[in-house]
Amino acid sequence: MPQRSAAILLQRQGAGQTCKAPRLRYEVTPESRSRWTSTRFSVNRFHNDLRSQGLPVGKDTLHACLGHLEDAYLVFPVTIHTRSERARMVNPRKIYLVDPGLAVAFSYEAERDVGHRLENSVYLELRRRGHLVEYLITSSGREVDFLARSLEGQRLLIQVCARLTEPSTRRQELRALDEALEEQRLDHALLVTIDELGEERLEHGTVRIVPAWRWLAEG
Repeated sequence: MPQRSAAILLQRQGAGQTCKAPRLRYEVTPESRSRWTSTRFSVNRFHNDLRSQGLPVGKDTLHACLGHLEDAYLVFPVTIHTRSERARMVNPRKIYLVDPGLAVAFSYEAERDVGHRLENSVYLELRRRGHLVEYLITSSGREVDFLARSLEGQRLLIQVCARLTEPSTRRQELRALDEALEEQRLDHALLVTIDELGEERLEHGTVRIVPAWRWLAEG
């Protein structure tokens, strides 16, 4: 699909000619889209991204726009897991869309961010099941996509990775889960993929690897 962008064009009639104001356009690329969905989102970073494209938008306006999107249930913010309210407020939130198809609508290379769309889908399913969802950063700085708490109070660590075929990717995802299992004093975690099924026994617990279709069907 051709690349799309939001554009505002102001035109005024006067003196027999059309006067055009500068175009205000934010180019949505695969790289920029992946920075703002299913990843840690910062208004400051987004503001800088807009400024780099010559868009003079204030931070207060961006905060207001994000609030409107949340009020309309188009996006859902997820905060970091912490006991400190101040840390929760200052750390970036992760943003998920009400429909992963919204991201595809702006994509001409849909395959490139399948991992982000898969993570978005997992979040929506956790929300549908009534879980309280946070993301987790371990003491060494590794990220686990979700720490989900069920209505019964059960906690589950969930990592999402489309494919684990690269050994380095596999080590990275499992290492983050292993650290989180130790710090959260849990003994099992979940790793959701596109098509892999299996189990990994780590130093601090067991990771169940499951295809997304199977995990979704279990709910």
